[in-house]
Amino acid sequence: MKDRAKINSYKLILLVILCIVFAAVYFASLDFEEARGYTNSIIMQIYAYGDAVLLVLFVILNGGFSKGALTVDMIDKSVDKEKAEKTVALISHTKKLAKPLMFVIIPVTFTLFADVILLFWGDMIKSALDGLKSLLGF
Repeated sequence: MKDRAKINSYKLILLVILCIVFAAVYFASLDFEEARGYTNSIIMQIYAYGDAVLLVLFVILNGGFSKGALTVDMIDKSVDKEKAEKTVALISHTKKLAKPLMFVIIPVTFTLFADVILLFWGDMIKSALDGLKSLLGF
């Protein structure tokens, strides 16, 4: 059980690092686009459409949002056992392919969410932090 916890903590650390990297690339690209005078953000569209495509691909490969594994007993009795075993093997294989996609989907979604938060509430957050700074004497 300790090995499982260690693996999960490594996965969490990897997700945090990927979130930071994806956000840094995203916001640096937005600053570059703004400096060049672009009015329509290409990087935002790449992130948004890429995230949507990856999410749809994940849902297709994972067989929906199900977490549990499919067993031969769950398949209709009218299907012969050999075909049912092949189906279960195929579904479990595609579920294994879908899991690594989450290491891209989560950071990209988090980055887009942070951008939306900054877009709508960025001025309010900045003024609150400025007020906190002046209150603390910085």
